[in-house]
Amino acid sequence: MRPQRDSKIKILDNEYFRSQQSKQKELKNQQRAIQNYRFGRKALLTIVVIITLVSILKMVTNYRQTVVLKRQIAQQEKRLENKKDRQKDLKEQVKQLNNLDYIEKVIRDKYSYSKKGEIIYNLPTDALKKDNQISTYTNN
Repeated sequence: MRPQRDSKIKILDNEYFRSQQSKQKELKNQQRAIQNYRFGRKALLTIVVIITLVSILKMVTNYRQTVVLKRQIAQQEKRLENKKDRQKDLKEQVKQLNNLDYIEKVIRDKYSYSKKGEIIYNLPTDALKKDNQISTYTNN
């Protein structure tokens, strides 16, 4: 430090004063290094926390998407199974429609056709049965 000209205080320039000044500078440098170290640790900790939070958020988002996709897969598999059952029923129905006896039975039941010389009597229970069969044929 320079001595001030206007001041009445005179700074002695001796070995003790210089050693005290160097100790003060060294202490300031150490304090600054400690502050820099603490700042670096805080910055590193903040970065680690942010990366951890982002990773956790991404994991939660991926988990939710996985759950949704698994649910959709289960629904589609169920739908596929229903379609396969429907296809199996339709194939069976096609086989039956190739059978002349079955076609005659369906026509006689559904449309009340008769063979020559046959007489058809419609009873109330037959009408209910017929309605149920008609709804069964239309559902398939």
